[in-house]
Parts: sequence; structure tokens; C-alpha cells
Amino acid sequence: MTRRILGMILFCVVCFQAFSGQKGGSLAFKSEADSARTDKLQKGSPELYYKLAAEEFGVGDMKQTAIALRKVFTASRKAREFTFRIKALGLMARVDSSLGLLDSAIGFSQAYVGLKDSLNNAELYNRIEQMQTQFDLGKKDNQIKLFGKDKDLAEAKLHRQVIVSRIVTGALLIFSLLAIVLLRNFLAKRKANKILQLQKTELDEKRKQLADKKEKIEESIRYAQRIQEAVLPAALFLEGEVQDYFTLYQPKDMVSGDFYWRFRQEDALYFTVADCTGHGVPGAMMSMLGYDMLEHAVKEKGLREPAEILNELNAYIIEKLFKDNSDGAKDGMDLTLCKLNLITRELFVAGARNELRVVSGGLLREYAVDKHPIGYNAETKYTQQKIVLSANDMVYLSTDGYADQKGGPDAKKFGRARFNALITEASGMDTGGQKAMLEEEFVRWKGKYAQRDDILIAGFRCM
Repeated sequence: MTRRILGMILFCVVCFQAFSGQKGGSLAFKSEADSARTDKLQKGSPELYYKLAAEEFGVGDMKQTAIALRKVFTASRKAREFTFRIKALGLMARVDSSLGLLDSAIGFSQAYVGLKDSLNNAELYNRIEQMQTQFDLGKKDNQIKLFGKDKDLAEAKLHRQVIVSRIVTGALLIFSLLAIVLLRNFLAKRKANKILQLQKTELDEKRKQLADKKEKIEESIRYAQRIQEAVLPAALFLEGEVQDYFTLYQPKDMVSGDFYWRFRQEDALYFTVADCTGHGVPGAMMSMLGYDMLEHAVKEKGLREPAEILNELNAYIIEKLFKDNSDGAKDGMDLTLCKLNLITRELFVAGARNELRVVSGGLLREYAVDKHPIGYNAETKYTQQKIVLSANDMVYLSTDGYADQKGGPDAKKFGRARFNALITEASGMDTGGQKAMLEEEFVRWKGKYAQRDDILIAGFRCM
């Protein structure tokens, strides 16, 4: 009896597997067409369902065989028919046997034999009816539970898939944006580097060109300096003409716009200290021109008076340099031109904005000159005056570079008053000491400030 019940239970399991779609000994519906076909067969008799089950079994379709056998049990129960129900148990045993479910096959076989032997036994019929009812109810409950479980699992799986999909999509989006930003930055940086490299190459080339030009210009200036120094050796200004003198010559740049000139004819000594407009190369060119014009005036034109020489110099510069000048700019020079009789100590002076200073007996006297610089006004006529010097008098000629130097505690100009006091104090010293004193005071006063202009100071002691 126990084996028969086990067989019925196994039959229920097989039928349950047929409808649940599980793997490993289970049978599943093939398609929606099979389901439609099964629904149609529910209206048939147990005999037709059994024939259908036998046909499916013959072609080896165990799933459809199980479905048809279930219909046999359902139809035979409704019709209270046991013949095909018993045959269905036998066929079910063969199905399980073919599937390798031997225990289940044995159970169905025993159920088949027992049911066949007890076909007329009412008790057995009732038991079968109860088993059939329990089988149907259990099958439905299991289907509902499995369906709910499968649904929950499917929903959970779908939810996980959605979350994973969103995470992956977000990560890909972030990675793509980051890659785009990095790529743009890389391309921009590479472009900037190329531009910088081109600019650096261009700048290096320009620097090289500028360095070459600078070297050529400096070479030209050095050459001009050698020419100017050859024409104007500062240490030889009054060399051989007077016994005690000094010359402080300090250009702002390599070449100077300040110059001196001397000329000796018998007992007359002509000399001057001049300050041309500008300094550096332009001033140096003007100074050489002025030097040449003075030479021309006394050596070729034979002029001997300082005022005549200045008038000639003024007319020459205006005629040669400024008669076609359309921009209104004028270049000229300030100077004091002296003629000294070495025997009588008579000094004839004509000047253009450049005073003469004489220290006699510790007292300084400034001799005023004409206020019009050379080269500014063609109508200007320069005048001259005579000064009789005494022995040991100090005579000073200078440009304005020293007095105009900025410095001191208040960053002011050195000034004419301070300059006059300085040379008055120094006049009692020998000329070498006077030069040293002037140099030291200039350095002290200038301090951290740059030199503003060319400096030229000449002094001699009358014997």
C-alpha cells in the first residue's frame, strides 16, 4: 500500500514538473500553440486523451505525453471512468522509466497493478478520488507558490539589472566626459606648446638679430670713441702751453658731446671748452663738427678775435645744418672761447651761454657772456671782453654737466652756487689735487643716481 501511495505521489511530482518548466527530469510547454492545443483537448474523452498521450510517447515527446496523461486523469475523474485512468498509470510508469526516474516508474507500476486488481473496490475508488483531489490542490498551490517565487526572483533580477545598467551607463558617461575633457586639455596644451615653441624660436631669432645689431653698433661706437680720443686727448689739452693745469673729462657714454679745442700762434693761445646739444653718438658727431669748424675758422679763414670766430661758427652751423630744417629742431653748442697773451696775461673772452670763472686771491668772479647758443639765431653777433690776469690766478672753463648732476640727500642738482664754492675752496691746491677733489665730490654727490650728462672741466694757473 505504501508503495502505491508513493507511486501516486511521484506521479503528482511528474505532472507538477511538466507544468513548472524546471530543468533535470522536468517537462515544459513548447509554445503558445501547444497550450492552445491542450485547451481544445480538455473537451475530449479519456480515450482520446490517452490516444494522444500514446502518440506523443511514440514520437518521444515526454512533455506533451505528461500533459495528455493529466487530461486523461481529469476527464476520467469527471466521467467516473477507471479504465483509461489505469492505462494512464501504466503509461506514466513507462514515461518515468524512459526518463530514468526508476523509483517513480516503480511507484506508478505498482499503482497501476493495484488499481487494476481493485477496480471494483469502492474503498480504493474513494482513496483514488481523494488522492486525485489532493494531487490537484497540491499542484495548484505549488504552481501559485512557484509563480510568486519566480515573479519575485524575476523582479529582483530585473531590479538588479536596472541598477547595474544605470551604474554602468553613468560610469561610461562620466568616463566619456572625463576623456573628452582630458583630450581637449591635451590638444589645447599641445597647441599652446607649439605656439610657445614657435614664439620662442622667433624670439630667439630676434634676440640673435638684436645681439648682432647691438654688437655692430657697439663696435661702431668703440671705433668712434677711438677717433674722438685720438683727436681730443684730454690729458694733453694745454700740454706744453701752461705749466700747471688739469682736465676732468668724463663722458656719460662711450663718446661725448663735450669737447675742447686749442690753437697756438706765436704768443697767443686760443682755447675753448664746448658743450654740444645731446650726448652719446649724436653729441659726439656734433662735437667733431664743431672741432673741425674751429680749425677752419682760424687756420683757413685766418680769424683771430674770439668774437669773430664765434660769429663765423654760428653762421656756418645755421647755413649748413638748419637752413632746410622743416621740423623746427635745432642743434648747437654752448662754449667759451679764449685768447690768452702768454706775455702780457691779457685774456680776451667771447662766450655763448658758458661763463668764465676766475679765482684771484681766494675770490671767485664769474664773467658773463652772450646768452645765445651757437646755431640758434643767424642775427646774433657775439661780443668779447678783455680780462687782465695776475700771477697765480686760477682760470676755469666748464660745461654744465657737473652742476646739473642729480644727487645728494634730496635728489637735487649740484647747482652753480655749490660748484662755485667747490672750485673756490679747491683753488689754493695744486691742479692735481683740485682734480681729485672734484672727482671725489662728484661721486659722493651722485651716489645711487646715474650720471645725467657729459662732464668737462678745465683749469690752469696763470704764471
